[in-house]
Amino acid sequence: MQSLIRFIVLIEARRMGAPLGIALAALLACALALAGGAAQAQSAGASAKVAADLRASLAATSRAQPRWARELGGVRHVKALIVANSPDPELTELRAQVLAVGGSVYYRYLSVSALSVLLPANRVDEIARRADVQSISPNRPTTRSASALELATGAADARAAGAMPGVDGSGVGIAVLDSGVAWSHANFRGGAGQPSRVLRAVDLQRAGDAAGRRWNAGVDMSALLYVGADRGGATAAFERLIAADRNVRADGYGHGSHVA
Repeated sequence: MQSLIRFIVLIEARRMGAPLGIALAALLACALALAGGAAQAQSAGASAKVAADLRASLAATSRAQPRWARELGGVRHVKALIVANSPDPELTELRAQVLAVGGSVYYRYLSVSALSVLLPANRVDEIARRADVQSISPNRPTTRSASALELATGAADARAAGAMPGVDGSGVGIAVLDSGVAWSHANFRGGAGQPSRVLRAVDLQRAGDAAGRRWNAGVDMSALLYVGADRGGATAAFERLIAADRNVRADGYGHGSHVA
C-alpha cells in the first residue's frame, strides 16, 4: 500500500492579508450595495403607492393637519383608502395587518377591492410595501361635479312620458337614499290607522366611517357588513346600529323628504 502523504500549506498573513482583505471588502461592498439597492427599490415602490398629499402629511412637522389627519396620544393618525389587488375578496390578511399596526378598518367595499381605514402615520409605508396593496390615499371629502344618471337610468324618458293611467304606487315599496325622511310629515301619513307610510329608516352614517369620526383604533367595522350568515349576531348588531326609525331629527336638510 502506498503511503499517504499529507500536505500542510501555510499562508503568511503579512503577505496575503492585504489582497485578501481587499477582495473580501469588495465582496462585502457589493453585497451591501445589492441589499441597499433592493431596500431602496422596495422603499421607492412603497412611496409610489402613497398619494402625494398623504405623503406630505406624513412628513409634516406642523400640528396643523387636514381633516383626515389627527394626533392621537402623540402619534399622528390618518384616515385613508387602501386599494388592493388581492385574490381574497374579503382582504382578510390585509385587514389583519391594519389592526396589527394599531389601525382600524371602517369599511370593506363590495364594488371594488378596497378598505376605508385608520392608520398610524408611521406605519403607512409598512402597509404600502405589501404586494397586495396598489395604492393608499387620504379619505378626502368628495363632491359630484357631473352626472349621467338620468341618461343611464332612463329617468329622463320616464319623465317625458307623463302620467300612466291606473298606476298610483299602491303596494310598491320604494327605497330612498338621501339625507333622511321626515316620517311624521302629513304627506307620509298612512291609512287604516297607520301613523306613517315610512316603514323603515336607517342612518348609514352611524356605521362605517362614522366610527372614524371618533378616531377609535383597533376595531374592524367591516366585520359587521358581511351579507349572509349572522356571524354571532353581527348582522343584528349592525341593524341596531344604523336604525333611525321614528327619529325626531330624521332629516336635518329636508332634501330627502322632498325627494321621497
